[in-house]
Amino acid sequence: MRTMLFDLDPDRFAFLKPFALGAAGGLVSLRLVPGLSYKEKAFNLLCGALTAGFLTDATTELLQLQSKAMWGATAFLLGVFGMNVLATANTWLRELKLTDVLPWFRKE
Repeated sequence: MRTMLFDLDPDRFAFLKPFALGAAGGLVSLRLVPGLSYKEKAFNLLCGALTAGFLTDATTELLQLQSKAMWGATAFLLGVFGMNVLATANTWLRELKLTDVLPWFRKE
């Protein structure tokens, strides 16, 4: 049996699909935020792709979405709102007081 150098098996790169859908969503979100520099646009695009890539499976499991269409829509929407999700998490972490959450940081 002869193997090809470039095997086009669709399941071979299935792990990249949420990243690609997130990047597409990130491209759409760039249109919604005018006046950004190219570095900021690239960072927003990267954040959308990474957010979708790493959170799609968890989000679809949490929301109990079963179909592939809903999985794809979730990846795309996470890409669109990826920068907002990361900005909200960053704000939450800044405002979080570790002494309220972790008791061993309390100074008495």
